[in-house]
Amino acid sequence: MSGPSGLFIGVSVERAKPERSLTSAAARFGVSPREVQVLTLILDGRQLNEVAEQLRIASSTVQDHVESLFHKTDTENRSGMIARILIGRPGHDDD
Repeated sequence: MSGPSGLFIGVSVERAKPERSLTSAAARFGVSPREVQVLTLILDGRQLNEVAEQLRIASSTVQDHVESLFHKTDTENRSGMIARILIGRPGHDDD
């Protein structure tokens, strides 16, 4: 690409390791390791009962983790929570 003064601009894009980037993003919100596991499975498209089965915990415990994630991210639904963790910043509105 050519910039306004005729300078060439280069961009390098590298794919981040999903586990590491999610863990570091979640850490900004004080998310526990178990909540990261729950979040990872939700991002994978799993329903809460499937998350519970895979982690060998009660569905109510999964729901408790999700509610905790909502509280920590100051969101009210899964899509908002995921967006806030992956692209948002704690304590800021990113609208």
